[in-house]
Amino acid sequence: PPVVARQLLRLWISQAGRSGENISGANYEHMIHEVLQQVFRSGFSRILLAGRTQDSPERDRLSRCQQKVADLLQLTVSDDAAARMRSKGHAQSEAEIDLVFQGSFANFDSKFRQLGEVKVEATCEMVQTVLVEICSDSRFVPQKLYQIELQSCLIARDGKLDNKPLQPDTTGFAIVFNRAAIHIETRELVEELGLDKVRSLLDNQKLHIVYFQPEAVTPAALRMASLGHACYRNSSVCSVRDEGACAT
Repeated sequence: PPVVARQLLRLWISQAGRSGENISGANYEHMIHEVLQQVFRSGFSRILLAGRTQDSPERDRLSRCQQKVADLLQLTVSDDAAARMRSKGHAQSEAEIDLVFQGSFANFDSKFRQLGEVKVEATCEMVQTVLVEICSDSRFVPQKLYQIELQSCLIARDGKLDNKPLQPDTTGFAIVFNRAAIHIETRELVEELGLDKVRSLLDNQKLHIVYFQPEAVTPAALRMASLGHACYRNSSVCSVRDEGACAT
């Protein structure tokens, strides 16, 4: 039976009457997080650990990037958002990941396309694991790009997830955001912020950015439920036929 679709539909119905404008950023991100877990059957947030010590040039570069992101958040969001950004670390030993999707970008896209609009498409066929960052508002995309920069640096330093090394060649990244508050030219932004690792990801088609459209969730869940029910009925019919064939 289409359990995932029913769970997804119940989750979204439970939010009825609570529009994105009336939910705080943190709560909205949590809601999106729950929806994505149902869609992707992905893991909870994880900690990526460094395998080698960070050198001074990398730390200094990331510090400059962090300051640029904080300055941008001060202009587009608030002083508080900028202050929180400045308090973040530089991935000296670890970095958090919102969601981990085991699969290719093609798998990722096939599951998510019905729920959002692709803004930056990743097509690298070598990718087997996608690290996903979630934000409630497009104004926070620069902060998530910085987080991906940190994650990329850790992976380059033999970073491990659940005590298993992540390989740079087979690891991709994605950002899922809601509320298109500002228009973002991703490559120009990455250049301006000095995010060298993210620039390389863009060059190699390993960064996927999706605008999550919550109004698409309920119809998508209904389609998933309908498809799952049809598949279930077909499999049941086949099972009955097989049993009949065996009986004769």
